[in-house]
Amino acid sequence: ALDTNGSLSVPATIPLDAGQVTEWVQQRAVEIETTCGLVDLSLELLEMAHGEKSVPGLAAVINQFQGLHRIVYDVGNADVTLSEYNALPDAERLRLMTADLGPTNYRQVV
Repeated sequence: ALDTNGSLSVPATIPLDAGQVTEWVQQRAVEIETTCGLVDLSLELLEMAHGEKSVPGLAAVINQFQGLHRIVYDVGNADVTLSEYNALPDAERLRLMTADLGPTNYRQVV
């Protein structure tokens, strides 16, 4: 933001706890997927944040995005959204993730 002199002003820092950062990262990843359909970028954001020791609790949402990533990019089913993926029973998720595999390649996913 610019101040009255036209200089770039730096906002005062507000200390955030780890839970707030984790919540923001999760919300941002979901927002990216929902508005843009970019599962790969959402997953990349989550994985980068997960690598930071100050951002705990991302394993479950990373797992969700990894499954969706497999369906969207590896299998080529770009019509599945995160909300649809999360609503599916585990057996249906597995069916979608393995749709492109022959019997010999099935072990790669399972």
